[in-house]
Amino acid sequence: MMKILFAGTPAIAVPTLKALAENHQVFGVLTNPDRPAGRKNILTPSPVKVCALELAIPVFQPEKLDEKFISYMKAEGFDTLITFAFGKIFKKDFLD
Repeated sequence: MMKILFAGTPAIAVPTLKALAENHQVFGVLTNPDRPAGRKNILTPSPVKVCALELAIPVFQPEKLDEKFISYMKAEGFDTLITFAFGKIFKKDFLD
């Protein structure tokens, strides 16, 4: 079974995450950090994070994709990265 890292943030990415989780090993979900929302600026998780937690998939929420995070992800080892409306640009060394 492929070990997949999924990257996404908005609700439109949730069905894709669910479909992947049904048939593959999604080893982690990469999503943007929780953000203040609404009038009271309540810290709110992304829809993808909520879904990942419901599916018991580990969630990673780096502020930026720096060298430390890239090294950690490479050490964890994954077969492929699937991204859907993530909102950040991956550096070449992360994709290699």
